[in-house]
Amino acid sequence: MYLATKFDVKNNVIKDDVANIEINAEIVERALGLPSCGDEFPEYYPDDSEYEALKSRWGKFALAYLKGFVIKCAMQTEEQRMLFGEAFILFLWKTFFCPTTNSFLSPERHFPLVVDVKNPMQYNWSLQIFTWIKDAIKDF
Repeated sequence: MYLATKFDVKNNVIKDDVANIEINAEIVERALGLPSCGDEFPEYYPDDSEYEALKSRWGKFALAYLKGFVIKCAMQTEEQRMLFGEAFILFLWKTFFCPTTNSFLSPERHFPLVVDVKNPMQYNWSLQIFTWIKDAIKDF
């Protein structure tokens, strides 16, 4: 709470009595060991067929279901491995990187992360986390 109240979202700076600390994707990279280079995640388009498929596959499930799916998911076929990749990324995102008090997935926030799970390292995860934190603080 303290850091959120001290964060200047316009300038991306935590303004404290001792110092001003600039926050950006590179800081997230150093803190979490995630890459801060690569492509931005694709935009969410509700009418897109890929997003519709993701919504029908994951939209009605809570975090507890994702956890169970990841633990029990079969991995024999390529399709099963892709489903595991989607569930695993969604679970990590909701649990560790950007948790919320709501246990359900948000199509706008979560589905762009799993449009392409064949090469997750092509995306700038640090920028995505930084943007999410900044948006959450703005909402706060």
